[in-house]
Amino acid sequence: MWLLLELLALSAKHPSPHSYALLQRLQAQLRGGLPLRLVALGGSSTAGQIYHRNSPLLYAARLASWANESHPHGETLVVNSGTPAAGPTYMEKCLTSQLPPEAEPNLVLVEYSQNCGTWEDGLALERLLRRLLQLPSAPAVVYVALPTWGELLTHWSNSTRQCPYDAELAAHYGVPFVRPFFPRTQLLELFVERNGKMQDAKHAAHPTAEGHAIVAAALRRLLSKAWSAPPAKGLLSNPRAWQSLPLPPPLYSRDASVRHSELKGNQWGSKVLAKADLLSNPSPRVPNYELPSSLCMSGAELAPYVLPSTDGFQSVVEGSRFHPKPGYAAKHAGARLSLCHRRRSRRCHAATCATHGASAPCKRGPFALTRASAVGSARAV
Repeated sequence: MWLLLELLALSAKHPSPHSYALLQRLQAQLRGGLPLRLVALGGSSTAGQIYHRNSPLLYAARLASWANESHPHGETLVVNSGTPAAGPTYMEKCLTSQLPPEAEPNLVLVEYSQNCGTWEDGLALERLLRRLLQLPSAPAVVYVALPTWGELLTHWSNSTRQCPYDAELAAHYGVPFVRPFFPRTQLLELFVERNGKMQDAKHAAHPTAEGHAIVAAALRRLLSKAWSAPPAKGLLSNPRAWQSLPLPPPLYSRDASVRHSELKGNQWGSKVLAKADLLSNPSPRVPNYELPSSLCMSGAELAPYVLPSTDGFQSVVEGSRFHPKPGYAAKHAGARLSLCHRRRSRRCHAATCATHGASAPCKRGPFALTRASAVGSARAV
């Protein structure tokens, strides 16, 4: 049996009453006749890679099926919002569009360890977790840490992890942290890679159906452990009227700044400028609270915001049959895409393709813009 699990329900620096409290509330809801409403957020591994995002072979669907066996309900809902090649910087701005419109979730799985390699990603991951933990439905949030090839080939050495922020954020907010382990002797059976070969250290390891089964088993063990533990006193008296638990202050701080984009020659550069009222301090720091609002668009939704100054970009649908990627791709090096979410304002974003040759066209889509800054950011997925 391949299964080797390390389950970490990390105690928070400012712990909630119990790390398992929201999972125990979920169990009380299911026992009381409410349906499971599961949302999975993550990258290409969560989306399924070679599988359709609604495949029953994926870890989120497997977990929901297991929960439905013990607490069957005809309205069980699973929403797979995995987005290939996108990390928390995208999802924190597009979260509202990824949640089920008919009912808020009571269980959210977050998987971004393969798409979280920069400090900006770490800041976005904290803001995303804070938003999830403050949803009116107060869902149980579980972090799923999936590996890169570097982690797999070095026996899960922390020195090879791309995302050092996930574990400490889970600890800070009392979010259960699941890190499944996979034996090295069976890696090519558990992960799908090009030409049947292991990839470079930074490349995400995409699970096969057998790999997804291991991830689901780790999650089942977490829920079983939480559901068998004594419930926190007073926290389950009325699971239908649950309120979000108070959050600790943000763990991280960020520059009190805005990002300014400027075209120099045929290269589009970006730099951070301090806010006008804080210029006396060259590097002001503020707590990493959630951004106030955002605008998120993809595919055909982008068309009304493309400015006439766009040159050399065309609307395309790339990706695979299971995971199409609608957006805009450059036809040649030096192509320019200009977007403006308010056609008569200065809150615009432009991107210039700097690649050479047609083998690696520049792409833009979806487009995620935070209204907290003067300039938005376009993220290719």
